[in-house]
Amino acid sequence: MTTELLATTPNLQVILTESDISAAGARQVAGPKVVVIGQGNQLLSQLLGFPSIDQHLDTIG
Repeated sequence: MTTELLATTPNLQVILTESDISAAGARQVAGPKVVVIGQGNQLLSQLLGFPSIDQHLDTIG
């Protein structure tokens, strides 16, 4: 999916994914030119150094 997105949108600057796992995959394909933001604030985002949104689902849900 990320490959097609990059091919059809050459000026793409940011990708917002539904999880940190998806963000890690998108970051690998997109490279350093595109900012990739995950969701979940899992250890993976901290280890790979990309931003992640923590929605505090354990508190609100």
